[in-house]
Amino acid sequence: MRKFFYTFFCSTVIFFSALAVQAEPLKIALFDTQRILAESKVVKKYRQKLMETTDAKRKMFSDKQEAMRQTAEKLRTDGGKMTFFEKKNLEEKLALEDKELRRLREDLDYEIQKMDKDLTQQALLDIEKIIREIVRKEDFTIIFERGSAGIVHFKESVDLTPRIINLYDKQ
Repeated sequence: MRKFFYTFFCSTVIFFSALAVQAEPLKIALFDTQRILAESKVVKKYRQKLMETTDAKRKMFSDKQEAMRQTAEKLRTDGGKMTFFEKKNLEEKLALEDKELRRLREDLDYEIQKMDKDLTQQALLDIEKIIREIVRKEDFTIIFERGSAGIVHFKESVDLTPRIINLYDKQ
């Protein structure tokens, strides 16, 4: 039903656009945002930078995780030989390390998500500028985004995605 609505809507837009611009030829194209985000060298560089930025924090998380594992192992192997207070202190230390590790994981996940969201937002703004420039230079009547327009089939000749990736990577 949803695809039918999009197809009907797009057909109606095209039909009325053709009527409105009878003297002008109808020039239609589309692009695929997901493909641009997956294949663009610029986006890949941004993602690599994101990974490098978070590597130090991941290392710190991994080190704390290993320290916690060692504390748990010590409690498991030597717990029977310890005094009540030594065992209690080690259990408290383990609980504190666990709490700190969970907080660190949440912070790391939040930071990665935020940086990824910011990266995607910037990429979308850049892509929009490139599309506006292509529209201005080549006088397109309509440009669809493949995912949101519900397009089922199209000729490769109307796909601007490779050109957008190329222009984006040249910036």
